[in-house]
Amino acid sequence: MTKVLIRFLLSLSCVQLSAMNYEILSQDFLYAVRVDDDASSYKLQLKEVSLNELVKSLNSEAKKKVFWLNIYNAFIQIKAKANPTMISESRDDFFTNEWIPIAGQELSFDDIEHGMLRNSQWKYGMGYIGTWFPGDFEKSLRVNQVDYRIHFALNCGAAGCPPIAFYQAGKINEQLDVAAQGFMELNTLYDRKKNTVEVSKILSWFKGDFGGTSGILDLLKYYALVPNEAYPKILYREYDWTLSLANYIE
Repeated sequence: MTKVLIRFLLSLSCVQLSAMNYEILSQDFLYAVRVDDDASSYKLQLKEVSLNELVKSLNSEAKKKVFWLNIYNAFIQIKAKANPTMISESRDDFFTNEWIPIAGQELSFDDIEHGMLRNSQWKYGMGYIGTWFPGDFEKSLRVNQVDYRIHFALNCGAAGCPPIAFYQAGKINEQLDVAAQGFMELNTLYDRKKNTVEVSKILSWFKGDFGGTSGILDLLKYYALVPNEAYPKILYREYDWTLSLANYIE
């Protein structure tokens, strides 16, 4: 019997004593996906949980971030494995199809990323334009503030994505700091002579989340990727959409 199955059975035995911890369930779900265990029991719980129960369980910013990061990363692996050509051939459909059942709703990857984790931002607004009329479901479960570090934790199944980690509410700030530092170091190239710095296209797509061009430069200095006295021109690298599954942090 696998570790995941044991934890699931234990959680079922305790369901009458306490409410389900959906932060923990999201971790177990992602682990089941990683080791190719049957994840159907987790998907069923996510589908059938009531909105009220989920809201009660995800009662902090940390828990919301953990839940949605793990859920997004797990379902990406499931859907991209089942539809390996969609990211390259039908990318818009892949991210906008509503095929993630949560609490009686059908969500898309865009719903999770831009609605839940970016506090109802318009996908193409670069972090400067919010969604005009987010629904009650989204408003009940979204984070209250945008944390730019989530962009270094979401894995969309492409080679240009950050690797997948197992996020926990008690460690989320430390984990996101590590994810941001690691991704920025691997995807930044500073040229002192040309006074340029190349960074991931992700920072361009969501520029407002990072505080604009000046915020990106501050971030590069914070992570010691450019000298404090430097003001280089920021160049954005083309994104690598090559399919790359099972990119987990060991």
